[in-house]
Amino acid sequence: MDVASKVLVEHTIKVFLILGISFLLGIRVFTSFPIEQEQFTPANTYSLIAAFLIGSVAVYVFLNVLKLPIIMKLIELLSLLLMSFITFYFLLFNTTTAILLSIALTLLRVIARERVTELTAFTIAVGGSLFIGTSFSFYTLAFFSLVLIAYDFISVFITKHMVAMAEEVEKTNLAMTITTVKGARAKKGKFAGLMMGLGDIILPSALTISAYALAPNLAYTLLATSIVGYFLMLLWLFRIRKPIPALLPMLIPQLIVSLAYFLLF
Repeated sequence: MDVASKVLVEHTIKVFLILGISFLLGIRVFTSFPIEQEQFTPANTYSLIAAFLIGSVAVYVFLNVLKLPIIMKLIELLSLLLMSFITFYFLLFNTTTAILLSIALTLLRVIARERVTELTAFTIAVGGSLFIGTSFSFYTLAFFSLVLIAYDFISVFITKHMVAMAEEVEKTNLAMTITTVKGARAKKGKFAGLMMGLGDIILPSALTISAYALAPNLAYTLLATSIVGYFLMLLWLFRIRKPIPALLPMLIPQLIVSLAYFLLF
């Protein structure tokens, strides 16, 4: 197996594990607790969009303008603490154990930072998927997805600030991506490998989880659709050989399938 194939297989396994584990834990939550998601209202959706935009601006300013990665590292540790607690709690249903494990994982990130970057990103992705998918209604996340598809397109192809942010993330070893690399660097110093921002995985995963509260059959269908979307993303990436807005191929098939489901059923 050549280097490119190894990168592809390893990255695919990572993404599928996040999607699968998040979905299974999401089902466990919905079937074990009387979860009440927020009600879909324009105000809730606008608040979610505003929070995302503010967060995106803050990340860009800290990383690319002020050059203060220490702020982002602190935010990362807080995110890891919270998201790992959510993951462990939904897995074990034991508050004390979840707290102890989340603290231990956060301390491990501090002590052995570079060695646990992938584990950190994986945990944040699973916890983020669970938190968003169980907290927000399917309709809120579907509308939010439309906004993020447009934002992703603009930020990658037009303003290109997302590409600049990804480069800074790589330099500072922040756990904000799922990255697979063999050989570390390609010619001309450019990154050689596959990199997906956590948001490119968390939002499709959260949309799938949220759908379970609405219609389990739709959720299973969206899980399969997210896998199809991932391979569409790879085809697009290998065709143009430059950074792409991954949310387009990941989310658009899910939204089309969702629309078809509601029209038919």
